[in-house]
Amino acid sequence: MLIPPTRSERNSVAAGVGPRRKHNREVRRQALLRAATELFAAQGFDRTTTREISSRAGCAEGLIHRYFQGKDGLLQALLEAESETVSTQQPESLPAGGDLEEGICRLLEVEIDSLWRHREFLCVTVPKAVLDPAMGNHLHRVLGPDRRKNAIRRSLLELQPDGLLGEDEINSLAETIATLCLGLVLARQLIFGAGSGETRSLAATMARTLCTGMPRSPQIASVIAANNENSGVF
Repeated sequence: MLIPPTRSERNSVAAGVGPRRKHNREVRRQALLRAATELFAAQGFDRTTTREISSRAGCAEGLIHRYFQGKDGLLQALLEAESETVSTQQPESLPAGGDLEEGICRLLEVEIDSLWRHREFLCVTVPKAVLDPAMGNHLHRVLGPDRRKNAIRRSLLELQPDGLLGEDEINSLAETIATLCLGLVLARQLIFGAGSGETRSLAATMARTLCTGMPRSPQIASVIAANNENSGVF
């Protein structure tokens, strides 16, 4: 029995756009986005030409205008794609309880690794954000401290189930961690070229500093006291 084509199928045939063609279009579109991201990050938005982008993507230059209406539209598509990627990411779970300093150190490492995965996006947007308030607002919405501190706050609550830290302390610590991590990735890694090992070592030092004077759980406090007593035996 022959099944008549649906209206959308008839429209696709009439327009000359079949499933294969739609697939090819998406492949080319993603290739252009990937090429643009790499070139914008490496040499800047203004210095990159549409010819270079199309050459790296292996596509005709005219497709940039067809799919994105030019280089500015291509940048906008990159921003939207990054926003969607970030919004769908699931935060890494951290072990609850235990030593708060160790947990905060791990949290710093997780945040640094997460931001480092978006380093090309940061290389593209940060230089433009300095001069373009609209770009700065978009960067702030996607990877700014205000967006990330909510996830960090949830992780901090999981790290100290005994409720040793108050609400204001949790909020302040979350914002501090978010701001520190963004600064570490931007300044230490992207600008000054620090390696991951150096950055992790600095994160551990920061965790110790942040935990100075913080209350400890009764279990950890008793272990520390016992260690101090034993250290004076000899």
